[in-house]
Amino acid sequence: MEPTDPLDPSTPSLATAQTSDSGSECSSLLSQELGGQTYTDESRCSLSDEPCSPGPVCDEVDGDDDDPVVVCGFAVRFPGDASSSEEFWKMMLEKRCASGEFPDGRVNIDGFYQKDSSRPNTLPLRGGHFIKEDTAKFDADFFSISPTEAASLDPMQRWLLEVTYSALENAGIPMESVSGTPTGVFTGAFGIDYLIQLCRDVEDPPPYAALGLGISMLANRLSWFFNLRGPSVGMDSACSSTAMALDHACQSLKSGACSTVCIAGPLSN
Repeated sequence: MEPTDPLDPSTPSLATAQTSDSGSECSSLLSQELGGQTYTDESRCSLSDEPCSPGPVCDEVDGDDDDPVVVCGFAVRFPGDASSSEEFWKMMLEKRCASGEFPDGRVNIDGFYQKDSSRPNTLPLRGGHFIKEDTAKFDADFFSISPTEAASLDPMQRWLLEVTYSALENAGIPMESVSGTPTGVFTGAFGIDYLIQLCRDVEDPPPYAALGLGISMLANRLSWFFNLRGPSVGMDSACSSTAMALDHACQSLKSGACSTVCIAGPLSN
Protein backbone atom coordinates (compact mmCIF):
# COMPACT_ATOMS: atom_id res chain seq x y z
CA MET A 1 0.00 0.00 0.00
CA GLU A 2 1.40 3.37 -0.99
CA PRO A 3 1.70 5.86 1.88
CA THR A 4 -0.79 8.70 1.76
CA ASP A 5 0.16 12.34 1.91
CA PRO A 6 0.00 13.44 5.58
CA LEU A 7 -1.76 16.59 4.43
CA ASP A 8 -4.19 14.73 2.16
CA PRO A 9 -7.65 15.88 3.35
CA SER A 10 -9.00 12.35 2.78
CA THR A 11 -6.83 11.06 5.65
CA PRO A 12 -7.22 13.05 8.90
CA SER A 13 -3.90 13.16 10.71
CA LEU A 14 -2.29 14.40 13.89
CA ALA A 15 1.13 15.73 14.82
CA THR A 16 1.59 15.70 18.56
CA ALA A 17 4.03 17.33 20.96
CA GLN A 18 4.52 16.99 24.69
CA THR A 19 6.77 18.83 27.12
CA SER A 20 7.06 18.68 30.87
CA ASP A 21 9.21 20.25 33.55
CA SER A 22 8.20 20.64 37.15
CA GLY A 23 9.51 21.32 40.59
CA SER A 24 6.65 19.25 41.95
CA GLU A 25 6.76 15.48 41.73
CA CYS A 26 2.96 15.31 41.67
CA SER A 27 2.54 17.70 38.75
CA SER A 28 5.33 16.15 36.74
CA LEU A 29 4.12 12.61 37.32
CA LEU A 30 0.65 13.59 36.22
CA SER A 31 2.07 15.17 33.08
CA GLN A 32 4.29 12.19 32.36
CA GLU A 33 1.41 9.81 32.95
CA LEU A 34 -0.80 11.87 30.68
CA GLY A 35 1.85 12.07 27.98
CA GLY A 36 2.56 8.35 28.24
CA GLN A 37 -1.14 7.50 28.11
CA THR A 38 -1.65 9.70 25.09
CA TYR A 39 1.10 7.98 23.19
CA THR A 40 0.08 4.55 24.46
CA ASP A 41 -3.41 5.16 23.13
CA GLU A 42 -2.19 6.56 19.85
CA SER A 43 0.41 3.83 19.37
CA ARG A 44 -2.48 1.56 18.47
CA CYS A 45 -2.55 3.60 15.30
CA SER A 46 0.35 3.09 12.92
CA LEU A 47 2.95 5.82 13.37
CA SER A 48 3.02 6.27 9.62
CA ASP A 49 0.48 7.17 7.01
CA GLU A 50 -1.24 3.77 7.09
CA PRO A 51 -4.84 3.58 8.35
CA CYS A 52 -5.39 2.90 12.03
CA SER A 53 -5.82 -0.73 13.08
CA PRO A 54 -9.04 -1.51 14.99
CA GLY A 55 -8.66 -1.55 18.76
CA PRO A 56 -10.64 -0.60 21.85
CA VAL A 57 -8.68 2.59 22.50
CA CYS A 58 -8.67 3.63 18.85
CA ASP A 59 -12.42 3.10 18.73
CA GLU A 60 -12.82 5.33 21.76
CA VAL A 61 -10.69 8.12 20.31
CA ASP A 62 -11.60 7.85 16.63
CA GLY A 63 -15.28 6.96 16.92
CA ASP A 64 -15.42 4.26 14.26
CA ASP A 65 -13.09 2.27 12.03
CA ASP A 66 -14.47 3.83 8.84
CA ASP A 67 -13.11 7.25 9.77
CA PRO A 68 -9.57 6.63 11.06
CA VAL A 69 -7.38 9.27 12.65
CA VAL A 70 -3.74 8.74 11.74
CA VAL A 71 -0.82 9.80 13.95
CA CYS A 72 1.79 10.92 11.45
CA GLY A 73 4.43 12.29 13.80
CA PHE A 74 5.18 13.20 17.40
CA ALA A 75 7.91 14.57 19.64
CA VAL A 76 8.44 14.88 23.39
CA ARG A 77 10.67 16.67 25.86
CA PHE A 78 10.31 15.10 29.26
CA PRO A 79 12.39 15.30 32.45
CA GLY A 80 15.67 13.50 33.01
CA ASP A 81 17.10 11.62 30.05
CA ALA A 82 13.75 11.53 28.25
CA SER A 83 14.62 14.37 25.89
CA SER A 84 13.17 12.49 22.90
CA SER A 85 10.58 9.82 22.25
CA GLU A 86 13.32 7.23 21.81
CA GLU A 87 14.94 8.10 25.14
CA PHE A 88 11.56 8.20 26.87
CA TRP A 89 10.78 4.70 25.61
CA LYS A 90 14.24 3.53 26.69
CA MET A 91 13.68 4.90 30.20
CA MET A 92 10.40 3.00 30.49
CA LEU A 93 11.96 -0.25 29.28
CA GLU A 94 14.78 0.14 31.80
CA LYS A 95 12.28 1.10 34.54
CA ARG A 96 14.25 4.25 35.38
CA CYS A 97 12.82 7.24 37.24
CA ALA A 98 13.43 10.83 36.16
CA SER A 99 13.18 12.19 39.69
CA GLY A 100 16.14 14.05 41.14
CA GLU A 101 17.16 16.88 43.44
CA PHE A 102 16.69 20.49 42.39
CA PRO A 103 19.37 21.34 39.81
CA ASP A 104 21.98 23.97 40.56
CA GLY A 105 20.70 27.33 39.42
CA ARG A 106 17.02 26.55 39.95
CA VAL A 107 16.80 27.04 43.71
CA ASN A 108 19.01 26.71 46.78
CA ILE A 109 17.04 23.86 48.25
CA ASP A 110 19.06 23.87 51.48
CA GLY A 111 17.71 27.33 52.17
CA PHE A 112 14.06 26.35 51.65
CA TYR A 113 13.67 22.70 52.62
CA GLN A 114 11.69 22.01 55.77
CA LYS A 115 9.90 18.77 56.63
CA ASP A 116 7.17 20.79 58.30
CA SER A 117 5.04 21.79 55.30
CA SER A 118 3.01 24.24 57.41
CA ARG A 119 5.91 26.68 57.63
CA PRO A 120 5.52 29.54 55.11
CA ASN A 121 8.06 30.12 52.33
CA THR A 122 9.49 26.60 52.61
CA LEU A 123 9.39 23.38 50.57
CA PRO A 124 8.65 19.98 52.13
CA LEU A 125 10.56 18.15 49.37
CA ARG A 126 14.08 18.19 47.98
CA GLY A 127 13.45 17.25 44.38
CA GLY A 128 11.15 16.71 41.47
CA HIS A 129 11.27 15.98 37.76
CA PHE A 130 13.30 18.46 35.72
CA ILE A 131 14.30 18.90 32.10
CA LYS A 132 18.06 18.69 32.01
CA GLU A 133 18.89 21.46 29.56
CA ASP A 134 19.10 25.13 30.44
CA THR A 135 15.55 26.49 30.35
CA ALA A 136 16.86 29.87 29.17
CA LYS A 137 18.28 28.46 25.93
CA PHE A 138 16.15 29.41 22.94
CA ASP A 139 16.95 30.16 19.29
CA ALA A 140 14.82 33.30 19.07
CA ASP A 141 16.14 34.30 15.65
CA PHE A 142 15.04 31.01 14.09
CA PHE A 143 11.50 31.57 15.32
CA SER A 144 11.44 35.22 14.18
CA ILE A 145 11.25 36.55 17.74
CA SER A 146 13.19 39.57 18.99
CA PRO A 147 15.37 39.29 22.13
CA THR A 148 13.02 41.62 24.01
CA GLU A 149 9.98 39.53 23.17
CA ALA A 150 11.85 36.28 23.85
CA ALA A 151 12.56 37.42 27.41
CA SER A 152 8.80 37.70 27.95
CA LEU A 153 8.04 34.23 26.56
CA ASP A 154 6.95 31.60 29.04
CA PRO A 155 9.26 28.54 28.71
CA MET A 156 6.16 26.59 27.69
CA GLN A 157 5.91 28.72 24.53
CA ARG A 158 9.61 28.32 23.76
CA TRP A 159 9.51 24.54 24.20
CA LEU A 160 6.31 24.17 22.19
CA LEU A 161 7.85 25.94 19.22
CA GLU A 162 10.89 23.67 19.33
CA VAL A 163 9.04 20.42 20.01
CA THR A 164 6.34 21.12 17.41
CA TYR A 165 9.07 21.70 14.83
CA SER A 166 10.48 18.29 15.82
CA ALA A 167 7.03 16.68 15.55
CA LEU A 168 6.60 17.98 12.01
CA GLU A 169 10.12 16.80 11.20
CA ASN A 170 9.27 13.39 12.65
CA ALA A 171 6.19 13.31 10.40
CA GLY A 172 8.26 14.21 7.35
CA ILE A 173 6.24 17.40 6.81
CA PRO A 174 8.36 20.42 5.77
CA MET A 175 7.35 23.79 7.18
CA GLU A 176 6.74 25.01 3.64
CA SER A 177 4.16 22.27 3.07
CA VAL A 178 2.12 23.02 6.17
CA SER A 179 2.28 26.81 5.86
CA GLY A 180 -1.05 28.33 4.87
CA THR A 181 -2.99 25.08 5.29
CA PRO A 182 -6.15 24.77 7.44
CA THR A 183 -4.18 22.89 10.09
CA GLY A 184 -5.67 23.14 13.57
CA VAL A 185 -3.72 23.63 16.80
CA PHE A 186 -5.05 22.42 20.14
CA THR A 187 -3.04 22.91 23.31
CA GLY A 188 -3.73 21.83 26.86
CA ALA A 189 -1.81 23.38 29.75
CA PHE A 190 -2.07 24.86 33.22
CA GLY A 191 0.24 26.70 35.57
CA ILE A 192 1.27 30.37 35.48
CA ASP A 193 4.55 30.22 37.39
CA TYR A 194 6.53 32.28 34.88
CA LEU A 195 3.80 34.92 34.75
CA ILE A 196 3.89 35.24 38.54
CA GLN A 197 7.67 35.67 38.54
CA LEU A 198 7.75 38.31 35.80
CA CYS A 199 4.77 40.29 37.04
CA ARG A 200 5.66 40.69 40.69
CA ASP A 201 5.83 44.42 40.10
CA VAL A 202 2.38 45.17 38.71
CA GLU A 203 3.52 48.64 37.64
CA ASP A 204 6.39 47.32 35.52
CA PRO A 205 5.24 44.28 33.51
CA PRO A 206 7.39 42.87 30.65
CA PRO A 207 6.83 44.63 27.29
CA TYR A 208 5.27 41.54 25.68
CA ALA A 209 3.50 40.12 28.72
CA ALA A 210 0.14 39.87 26.95
CA LEU A 211 1.59 37.72 24.17
CA GLY A 212 4.20 35.77 26.08
CA LEU A 213 2.70 34.78 29.41
CA GLY A 214 -0.89 33.70 28.87
CA ILE A 215 -1.84 30.03 28.50
CA SER A 216 -4.41 31.14 25.94
CA MET A 217 -1.56 32.22 23.65
CA LEU A 218 0.16 28.80 23.41
CA ALA A 219 -1.88 27.55 20.45
CA ASN A 220 -1.86 30.99 18.84
CA ARG A 221 1.94 31.14 19.00
CA LEU A 222 2.21 27.88 17.05
CA SER A 223 -0.41 28.97 14.53
CA TRP A 224 1.38 32.28 14.02
CA PHE A 225 4.89 30.93 13.48
CA PHE A 226 3.96 27.94 11.32
CA ASN A 227 1.26 29.97 9.51
CA LEU A 228 -1.49 27.48 10.30
CA ARG A 229 -4.97 28.68 9.31
CA GLY A 230 -7.16 26.16 11.13
CA PRO A 231 -8.73 26.38 14.61
CA SER A 232 -6.27 27.59 17.25
CA VAL A 233 -7.52 26.77 20.73
CA GLY A 234 -5.86 26.64 24.15
CA MET A 235 -7.51 24.64 26.94
CA ASP A 236 -7.02 24.63 30.69
CA SER A 237 -8.80 21.98 32.74
CA ALA A 238 -5.90 21.22 35.10
CA CYS A 239 -4.58 17.66 34.78
CA SER A 240 -6.98 16.74 31.97
CA SER A 241 -5.98 19.67 29.73
CA THR A 242 -4.08 17.70 27.09
CA ALA A 243 -6.72 14.95 27.06
CA MET A 244 -9.33 17.61 26.31
CA ALA A 245 -7.14 19.02 23.55
CA LEU A 246 -6.83 15.55 22.02
CA ASP A 247 -10.58 15.00 22.18
CA HIS A 248 -11.44 18.34 20.58
CA ALA A 249 -8.76 17.83 17.92
CA CYS A 250 -10.26 14.47 16.93
CA GLN A 251 -13.73 16.03 16.81
CA SER A 252 -12.43 18.76 14.48
CA LEU A 253 -10.88 16.15 12.20
CA LYS A 254 -14.04 14.06 12.07
CA SER A 255 -16.28 17.08 11.48
CA GLY A 256 -14.13 18.22 8.58
CA ALA A 257 -13.18 21.51 10.21
CA CYS A 258 -9.57 20.64 9.36
CA SER A 259 -7.69 17.70 7.85
CA THR A 260 -4.57 17.98 10.01
CA VAL A 261 -4.12 19.03 13.62
CA CYS A 262 -1.26 19.64 16.00
CA ILE A 263 -1.86 18.67 19.64
CA ALA A 264 0.51 19.98 22.29
CA GLY A 265 0.58 19.61 26.06
CA PRO A 266 3.23 21.55 27.98
CA LEU A 267 3.58 21.71 31.74
CA SER A 268 6.12 23.91 33.49
CA ASN A 269 5.95 24.61 37.22
